[in-house]
Amino acid sequence: MLFRNIRIPRTNMLKRFAEVDPEGKLILKGDLRQLYGIMMETRVWIAGCAGFSLEIRLTIAERYAVVRRQFSTIEGTKQERKIMDYQTHMFKFAPLLAYSFGFNAASQNLFTQHVNLLQELRQDKYDNLDILHHLTSGYKAVFSRIAYEGIDCCR
Repeated sequence: MLFRNIRIPRTNMLKRFAEVDPEGKLILKGDLRQLYGIMMETRVWIAGCAGFSLEIRLTIAERYAVVRRQFSTIEGTKQERKIMDYQTHMFKFAPLLAYSFGFNAASQNLFTQHVNLLQELRQDKYDNLDILHHLTSGYKAVFSRIAYEGIDCCR
């Protein structure tokens, strides 16, 4: 979307964490560390959805590979071999399956840590904010990249 010369009335803005005064100055409400902790939820969901998305696409691709036949290379018969029987096909899918299991397990742990962090933030405890920032940033980058490439491989 591209907006030019659009004015949104201040009364229509969501004002839970920030607001704009009549002069156009941004006023943040609350501690920035709490806002940052809430923002990390997006990274947690991206990491969790990456593994789940890879798992769905891999399931579809594997089901197709078990049914689809190609090239009559079985000796003594004209029947074509399932494409899942080829080592190159298995070599592509096996690591992706392992990644999806690993992503799902790590995402569950990350989700639990994030829920605990939100509870700590309500009590003004910021000890785990830094480590969870690093975990969510890394997980999001790595999981989404591998999932993207894996889904492309499944195609």
